[in-house]
Amino acid sequence: MKRGKQSRLLWKAVAIAGVSVGLTALTACSNMQPKETDSTMQVTTIVGKTPLPSEEETGNAACLDSVYDVCEEPPQYPDNGMQGLLEYTIKNFNYTPIMQEMCVQGRIIVQIIVDKDGSILCPKVLKGVERHYDEEALRVVSSMPKWIPGRQRGEAVRARYTIPVLVRAR
Repeated sequence: MKRGKQSRLLWKAVAIAGVSVGLTALTACSNMQPKETDSTMQVTTIVGKTPLPSEEETGNAACLDSVYDVCEEPPQYPDNGMQGLLEYTIKNFNYTPIMQEMCVQGRIIVQIIVDKDGSILCPKVLKGVERHYDEEALRVVSSMPKWIPGRQRGEAVRARYTIPVLVRAR
């Protein structure tokens, strides 16, 4: 008899814990932005707008405005999309004699902000392979031609974009 009572108490405790976790999740989700639905395209889009680092962190006053992490139409490289972007980075990456001696290969991840006019702002290395390679990747990305800007509700917006820069030992 005692064992049955303990079992019932255990189940009640589990049920109460489940209800409290559910209520906590509901109250946490009530503060989130609702999803926006474009009925003409039948697409659900979560619009993310985040503040950028301060001017002291970036050294660039243009990076102080807000930027979209996700937008309805993401920014695009103007010449042949992603394939053109990869070709551009491979073609324009200059291997110095120091780099050739190191024989490093891998992928450098560079984050940029594509401005409303398509220009590149605030490039930074998120994942690098080696200092010399990372600096060259920033140079290549900074010298890219203007992009087609991202769009939100038909309007050009600043959007964050991440670029892989492939480096190979030569």
